[in-house]
Amino acid sequence: MQTIVYLILDNENNAIPFRSKLIKKKSRYAESNRYITNEDYIFIWNKCFEFDNFSDGEIANALSSLSQRHSFSQDEIAALRKDFGKQKGATISTLYEEKTAHSLDKPALAELLVDAVIGNLDKEIIGGNWQRPLLKKVEEIIELAAKNYQPHRYDTWKTNQESGYLGKKIDNNK
Repeated sequence: MQTIVYLILDNENNAIPFRSKLIKKKSRYAESNRYITNEDYIFIWNKCFEFDNFSDGEIANALSSLSQRHSFSQDEIAALRKDFGKQKGATISTLYEEKTAHSLDKPALAELLVDAVIGNLDKEIIGGNWQRPLLKKVEEIIELAAKNYQPHRYDTWKTNQESGYLGKKIDNNK
């Protein structure tokens, strides 16, 4: 079995140093002679998943649905978007916690946001092209995975492991 390791990260906290560390991490299979993944398979959003893919209104509606007891406005989200990276704590999670006194369940928020997109996929494609970065990224990963043929013999597995497709080959001459 061989699996492509593909990471998508928000541009927060230590995403860039983490990416640098990960691309130098060796595969757990010593005989594969490669790193765990390719540099191209670690994607960092410009800001964060929510801001790079959804409108202020979409995020506000999803937060309101998630809370059920509190309402969030487009203006609140717009202010967060404007201050992103400039002001510590200017995050969707912080706003949610301040307003609801509960931690934000980010996977549940992502599920609400993505479900709304999936429910209107016909509006997401124009001229044969996806409009949201998220959908473009999903299509890219699907194409990458479709090329990941599973080997049936060890020699094929070894060739695949050392090909650079799954992770950059380790140069043992350094």
